[in-house]
Order: sequence, then structure tokens, then C-alpha cells
Amino acid sequence: MSLKTKVKACNITNLSDARYCAGMGVDWLSFPSHVVNPTTFKEITDWVTGPQFVLELNESTPITDIVQYPVPVLEISCTQLNLIDRLSSFEWIITLPLSFWKVQKNELIRLKDKISLLVLEIDTQDLQTVSDIADHFKILISQTDKYSLDTLLKLPIEGINVTGENELKPGLKDFDKLSSILEELEVID
Repeated sequence: MSLKTKVKACNITNLSDARYCAGMGVDWLSFPSHVVNPTTFKEITDWVTGPQFVLELNESTPITDIVQYPVPVLEISCTQLNLIDRLSSFEWIITLPLSFWKVQKNELIRLKDKISLLVLEIDTQDLQTVSDIADHFKILISQTDKYSLDTLLKLPIEGINVTGENELKPGLKDFDKLSSILEELEVID
């Protein structure tokens, strides 16, 4: 399976999403630490090959818990940048609302060598800012209803960030939203 661009699937909380996204050829599977405990993480990732695994940290994630997840990449919000200097052995993905760029720009550029990707959340109409950010960082855009996928793919970005959703019950899953995005990105041979 081949996709038109790189894709990171975030908020992966169940095996159904993980296997579906891996089968569609996503590049990263990102697991929220406040929802997926280390045991569940291992149960899910033992069934999946292909994508790189990422751990999403929130403000309440204890630093000591991180070692229980064997991941090379940590994802944080732009309000958690202080963790980068404290945990230097990881690669970093930073989630950033587009409107925060001007506020966080100097600090992000200071940390540039440690940051693998920025995941931009489009919260303004100013898409020109994406070009400014792309001068400094590789970017994934969080898929949004504000713009079509074609419009987003014309921006100077590495790819798209999509979001997994909860299962109705184990094994029972509605893939409509996720599949519509990934199928639109699918390269037809």
C-alpha cells in the first residue's frame, strides 16, 4: 500500500485502528500515554509492523513512566518544550496550533536540531505562515474540515496527521472518517 504523502495517525487507542492504519501504510502510529498504558501498548504494538511508534505525552504524564514504552519518538504540545532538554535521548514531535508560531518561534528554533516534526493544527486562515514554518521544520498538518486534502497537500509539508477514534466495543469499529482520508491519499497503481 502506498500513500501520496507521509501520514501520522495519532490518538491510537485500540488494535483495530493500529492494524488498519498500518495496513494502509501510515508512517507513524502515535499512542496517548494518558489512555494507553504500557501493557496495552505492548499488546497493540506486538500485532503491528511497519510504522514507527510514537508516545503522546500530556501534562500529567509522569516522566518516570516514559521508559515503560519502548519508543524512539515522543510527542508533546508546544507548552511542554521544557521536556526536550530534560529527556535528550528521544526524537521529538511538537504539536503546535498555527496561531502559536509567532509566540513559540524563537524557542522552537533554539531546539530545532532535536525536533523531527511539527504537527500544525490549523486554527487560523493564515496558511502563508505554513511556508514560514517550513523554512525551519518538517511539517505535518492535522487534517481539518476547514480545507480540502488537495489544498493541504499543495502546502510545503511532509504530510498529514490523522486521528484514530474509540472502538464501539472491542473489534467493532466505524472506520468511515479515517478511511475516507486514507483512501483519498492512496496511490492507485
